[in-house]
Amino acid sequence: MYKILLATDGSEHAFKTIGKAAQLLKMLQGSVTVLSVVEDVPVYKGLGGLSARETELLHQSIEQVAREGLDKTKQTLAENGIEANTLLRMGQAADVICEVVEEDGYDMVIVGDTGFGGIKELFLGSVSNKVAHKAKADVLIIKWMYQSIEGRPEI
Repeated sequence: MYKILLATDGSEHAFKTIGKAAQLLKMLQGSVTVLSVVEDVPVYKGLGGLSARETELLHQSIEQVAREGLDKTKQTLAENGIEANTLLRMGQAADVICEVVEEDGYDMVIVGDTGFGGIKELFLGSVSNKVAHKAKADVLIIKWMYQSIEGRPEI
């Protein structure tokens, strides 16, 4: 059976690509795991820095948002007839995605072209670009068009 990893950051843009991913996943009929990676947020100490408790609350909040994104993605896929497992990991997104692909033997990884990265991607390189170059599996990058395209089914 074809093993597919669908990586998402839970951003609004990521949810707009789920419809396209669902169409493809229906055709492939493989096992699907949805992965979200929570990146560590640098916390600066000193003047105006966060306390240990505030830092912990911030990390818990970020993790909760990621879990909600996973649940929403799983629900959206289920509404389209696709059963999926979920996985939450910590670390640098591109590195973790590639590690999971290799560790668990995925045949394909699906990622969106942009997410929370925004302008940062112009300088640091996007997660999807890094995954495309490093993953030891087929990589599909879904690009969400910013205008309506007539004739394409909406999911």
